[in-house]
Amino acid sequence: MTETRYRVYDSTDNEILANSIEDMSQAYMIRELLEQQHPKNKLTVESYTTTRHKGLGRDPDLYND
Repeated sequence: MTETRYRVYDSTDNEILANSIEDMSQAYMIRELLEQQHPKNKLTVESYTTTRHKGLGRDPDLYND
């Protein structure tokens, strides 16, 4: 299963300021807040895809709940 996530990237200092944001509108809100803290830097929102592996958890056969 793949998911789209977002990050705020500072291309002036070449670093990621916020990562693994689930919602695009939330990513843009975070970018606006970070622009106030870093007014001279160029900040962008980038999207990327992650893969979630299903079934990598506890084995229900080993536990009696």
